[in-house]
Amino acid sequence: MAANQKNIIVGAARLFVSYGAGSNRPDLTASAVFPWSVNTNTNTPVASASTTSVPAYLTSTASAYWRELGFTSTGVDFSYEPGYTDVVVDQLLDAARLFQHTLKIVLKTELDEALFENMNFVWGQQEQVINAGSANVTVSTLSGSATATTPGSTTQVNLVAGALGITPVERSLVFVGTAPGSIGLAANYPLASSSAAPQAYGDTSALRSRERAYVARRIIQDQTTAHQLKRDAATVFPVSFRALPDVDRNAAAGSEYGFIIDRVFGTI
Repeated sequence: MAANQKNIIVGAARLFVSYGAGSNRPDLTASAVFPWSVNTNTNTPVASASTTSVPAYLTSTASAYWRELGFTSTGVDFSYEPGYTDVVVDQLLDAARLFQHTLKIVLKTELDEALFENMNFVWGQQEQVINAGSANVTVSTLSGSATATTPGSTTQVNLVAGALGITPVERSLVFVGTAPGSIGLAANYPLASSSAAPQAYGDTSALRSRERAYVARRIIQDQTTAHQLKRDAATVFPVSFRALPDVDRNAAAGSEYGFIIDRVFGTI
């Protein structure tokens, strides 16, 4: 394949996390949860999402399942870390074989928006706050509707103590960025009136948009995180997600951790 400058991608990603206490990992094969069904290695696009970007779909049709994390700093760091062991024999100075014995996928970023929802997420806690009446309420909107809005009212985020037998909160994570510009090359339409073949071939980028979506089926925040309140700098919340394989949510063989899809949407 010849070199093509359109395949150089630049730009930050938008991040989305699965939402809701008690339903932190939605079934990606269910209706209206995601722009395509992913219960096999061949994804099936949702017809109603063919002209819609992933962020637009997640914040509208599937807004009950996903929450956008807002502004970030330092981009998203995707780390794929296999571990190999050498098989050394007497007759060779180097290893005769390598075999893989571990695999780890880690995603890192910094969140810039200091919402209680994001703080709970960074600390690996359920998305709950306690209002002035000491009753648990579930955070249900992107704008943080559970925050204090009247004089004298308060909202607090809890720092939950660990205990034996408590499992970490697992969520699904999606981040969407730009895709290589060479995907989505297609015929220019309409068809020539005297022929069944298109008139010409070319890049219909004026009519189409491209995006690359990364989907991690199971993620856990497993690293120490610290934030600072400083006079001359924004307060950011570093977060590191450990991805784990999913074997119980219709994950197709070979995509247990998740998948990456280059997608073309729009009209033609």
